[in-house]
Amino acid sequence: MSSFRTIHTIRRKITGAVNEDGCYDAGNYINLPVYASVQPVNLQEYTDYEPQGGRTADLVKVYASVELYPMREGIEADVLEWRGRLWRCIRCETWQSNVINHYKAIFREIDSDEGQAEEIST
Repeated sequence: MSSFRTIHTIRRKITGAVNEDGCYDAGNYINLPVYASVQPVNLQEYTDYEPQGGRTADLVKVYASVELYPMREGIEADVLEWRGRLWRCIRCETWQSNVINHYKAIFREIDSDEGQAEEIST
């Protein structure tokens, strides 16, 4: 653990399962404490992840000690609450060089105008 990382809470959805009665039980959310450093993206990173140019979503990069999950088939993206705003993971890269092993994730601010903030805030 490096001194520049602090504890942040990641909200992660646990996968549902079929119970003994044959009914599907939806997974629950858990709060996962993670040592991480949250930083703004630079102009090149912004261009890489928002190539449309006209988009105004804020992006941050997160250097973490554990893998963070972007949206993929069957998996909901991890959500970070940072500075009173909600952020959804859109990419995570593994950096395992055996010097300072870490994960670099990109998070996009969740647009509350789309109603997405309410669905994960419970």
